[in-house]
Amino acid sequence: MLRHEFENILINEHQFTRKQAAAITEEDYKKIEYVYTWHPNIDEVNGKKQVAYLYANFGIGIFHDMEESASLAEDLNTEIRETEKKLNELRADYDMLKKGIKYYIENRRDKE
Repeated sequence: MLRHEFENILINEHQFTRKQAAAITEEDYKKIEYVYTWHPNIDEVNGKKQVAYLYANFGIGIFHDMEESASLAEDLNTEIRETEKKLNELRADYDMLKKGIKYYIENRRDKE
């Protein structure tokens, strides 16, 4: 989400003035953006409106509270991607073995 998108939602849907929306510090916006990106309860479709609603109704404090869960979600997402990558490598090895190509697997495993 771009900052101007967030500000426009605050202005158009939550009666913020342009001056109020622009007064959000860069540090606070970075926290809002981080929670928007990683928190597991922020919807992929309506997330922009959700975070604007949260900010308009509860202020930056709620984002401080949500940051820990967002960080955990980011870590878990990284672990999931790494595990999926390893699973894909194992599937590729298995497919090669089914084709009778053992040297590829042995070579790759020797390098690990």
